[in-house]
Amino acid sequence: MSYGEYRTFKPGIIRRKSKEYSYIILPDDTLEIFDYHGTSKDIVIPSVIDGKKVSTISGGCFNPYFEINSVLIPEGIKTIKTNAFGSYMDSCYAERATIKIKKLFIPASTTNIKNGAFSGCSELESIKVHPNNPVYDSRDNCNAIINTKKKVLVLGCVNTDIPDGIKKIGSYAFANCVGLEEITIPDSVDTLGDRAFYFCLNLSTINIPRKIKSLGNATFCGCKSLSSFDIPNGINKIGNETFSLCHSLESIYIPNTVVKIGNDAFKNSALKSIEIPSSVNDLGQRAFALCFDLETVSLSDKIKKIKRKTFLECHSLKHIDMPLLLEEIEESAFNECVNLEKIVLPNFVRKIGDSAFYHCKNATTVTLGESIEEILPSAFVKCAMSKIRFPKSIKKIGSNVLLDCPNLEIVEFEDTTNLKSFFRNNFESLPKLQKIVIENNVTNKIASAITTVALINNNVLLLEDKILDALTKSQFREFDEWARTFNMLDICNLLIIAYNRNFGNPSSIRHI
Repeated sequence: MSYGEYRTFKPGIIRRKSKEYSYIILPDDTLEIFDYHGTSKDIVIPSVIDGKKVSTISGGCFNPYFEINSVLIPEGIKTIKTNAFGSYMDSCYAERATIKIKKLFIPASTTNIKNGAFSGCSELESIKVHPNNPVYDSRDNCNAIINTKKKVLVLGCVNTDIPDGIKKIGSYAFANCVGLEEITIPDSVDTLGDRAFYFCLNLSTINIPRKIKSLGNATFCGCKSLSSFDIPNGINKIGNETFSLCHSLESIYIPNTVVKIGNDAFKNSALKSIEIPSSVNDLGQRAFALCFDLETVSLSDKIKKIKRKTFLECHSLKHIDMPLLLEEIEESAFNECVNLEKIVLPNFVRKIGDSAFYHCKNATTVTLGESIEEILPSAFVKCAMSKIRFPKSIKKIGSNVLLDCPNLEIVEFEDTTNLKSFFRNNFESLPKLQKIVIENNVTNKIASAITTVALINNNVLLLEDKILDALTKSQFREFDEWARTFNMLDICNLLIIAYNRNFGNPSSIRHI
């Protein structure tokens, strides 16, 4: 072996290196090349290396960071794997992929082309398949690779004319085709594969045939020139990331046939308003996260859970009507919705997640429903309400739920009997807090927390008789010593009066 280099790659597989390629030997004694380290920009892939036939081009063999102008795929190549020429093209790659192949010819021997095999080839203009290829064709000079039997368009380019009779646009078929501005999909197509038009940066016009029932994952992700989109009736699902990073997408119509919207479906788009039809019962995580221009939202009443980060950093959102049957708001669902003015929760909501309304700094109204049981840490940090009321259903209030709420003056509890978990730091860092009202039963734990905060802030207004009457003898002694140490005379007097009222021994805390 003239340029051979041996080293163990994994048990049973030896990685070797020739002058321009690294490769492994497959069980049929042919080669799979997986790394091109030559210097030519016009590549002719060899049919034989070190006396063995080359049959497979592995993923990552030709990286988009290496500038390639042309490539010749020889007879004998059977398989071209995912990412053989490029990568999946995330937002960074989509802007700077450098595989500049204009023309592509698929030989008769190539019978297995994986999804995304040419994902880095952003400038393809011509695609042809050898007429004797038993699996693929490019019928009628359509400038595409068609799986003949399955009627799937595997790869297209800027000049593709999708033939009638095609059933599916395959995954990554037009991915990163930056020159594509418009495309007509024939009515015969009933499926759009995942990432079919991924990062087609200049795509502004496209039709969706009525046979299509769902939009796949990231189908139009990164299509920065789409400004509006009407989803046709009959579509029942919008996949994950379908319209994510569509930076010009200001409006979209969702028909009442859609029942599910996936994770990140519209993340970081330019939507200004959205109406989720009543048919939708599942709205994915981060579905509208980072939609900075989103002002109005209408949600389906069938949605029972607003998932984590659904509206994260929707800075322009001022108002939202919560679904009537809503039961849970997950972590950071409305985090940094800085212009949200009112938070009014329906009566079925039982749980509010961590940081759910963090830094909704203009939310002057916060109304909790009558079924709320659990509020996790930091749920209302830096909100602007002056009053909040916890119903008797509340069982758990996590740490820092009310931290740094600058305008909060009154905290009300209907009843604290069910409240088993509570952190006293919820009453700290509230500069305007004047009153904590407990309408019915006061537990010792809550009474202790309120008294502690009263001492921290030297605020005698927080210490109502009902609160002080729930303290134990030892707590009275502890709090009285604290008040005397820091010369809080009003609190001292109040503690002594309450102690005498409850325990009938006026000398017990005077001589501490």
